[in-house]
Amino acid sequence: MKQAIRHSLLIGALLSVGALADSAPTELHNIRLVARQLYGPGPLPDQKLGAGHVHNMPFVSFMDARVPGTNNGAQPPNVSGEALQGTPVDGKLSDGTLINENIDMGHVLLLQGRFNLLLAAVHGGPNQGNSHFFLDKKLNWTIQDDIAIDPGFAEGIVKIKDFVFTTGPTFVPKSVQTQRGYPGGMDMVGSLRSGDVIAGRIGDDDLDGRLDGVFIALGNFPLEAILLPGAPFVQSIEFVSDIPLHSLDAAMLSLAAARNRLTFIAEHRQLALPSESIRDLVAGAQARLAVAKRHFERMQTGALCEPQCDEARQLAQQVQSLAIADDPDQAQAAIAKLDALTRKLADVHKARTGKEVV
Repeated sequence: MKQAIRHSLLIGALLSVGALADSAPTELHNIRLVARQLYGPGPLPDQKLGAGHVHNMPFVSFMDARVPGTNNGAQPPNVSGEALQGTPVDGKLSDGTLINENIDMGHVLLLQGRFNLLLAAVHGGPNQGNSHFFLDKKLNWTIQDDIAIDPGFAEGIVKIKDFVFTTGPTFVPKSVQTQRGYPGGMDMVGSLRSGDVIAGRIGDDDLDGRLDGVFIALGNFPLEAILLPGAPFVQSIEFVSDIPLHSLDAAMLSLAAARNRLTFIAEHRQLALPSESIRDLVAGAQARLAVAKRHFERMQTGALCEPQCDEARQLAQQVQSLAIADDPDQAQAAIAKLDALTRKLADVHKARTGKEVV
């Protein structure tokens, strides 16, 4: 009987420990938006925007986090755009829509300050106030959420559902009017031109062992908007973070980004890409390859490759011997090698962590 009681108590203790482990809080990470450039909307001049942040990111797998749409009304923390706009600080848009207060995108002034726009990730859409950060199949880091642009009065709010930010290459959008074959579209985005290509980046460029990069956000004001209807806009968002990133994973993301720039050229050649965009994509691919080489160089002088230094040394030789030609046609020859190296590093990631990259 005593043995049975001890056994029962032991099982109970183990179940309690298991329950505690299952309920242990997930480690949360943060992103700082350190440099932001707004192009447009439409013909409006470029301008720099203030700093911002993304807080309380719970990662469920590699590069995959769903930032909850936390909102506690007027209590802090609040997004800075409310106070900067001069409207009540209550965690809501002018029409009462709740803001995701884990994400602070600040505000923007347009037309010499006549429009003071609060920028926010919001509730009320298919993402239910949450913002999903994840790698797409090409290993571009992506954000999907519902956003709003609030001028301070409900009738002027612009809401865009399932809005996507990306670190990969993408086209600068044309006006809604031009996309639909209507006259009168404004096919310019500040200093950018509609149809040009713009790209972000993802990896660890400052070599501090933490994730950093540049997101690109782009879209259009709807035709029913009271301000610049149909006009395209682009925002470039540079960020740093406290998210740890293994050197081999950083090299993988940089090589994937180089591949993605070159494949973008190959995939859209029939559209007669602007020659300047092609040059920028090739130069960007060369820059991404150079960053990957720096990661492998650093791994040779320390234990940054642990526990897979043998695999890292073999891959380092292949990476160091790889070059991307300045001529776009010749540069395409590097795609297969970049793709193979990216896949090998994804296999190395799985061997180290037991999890797929995507």
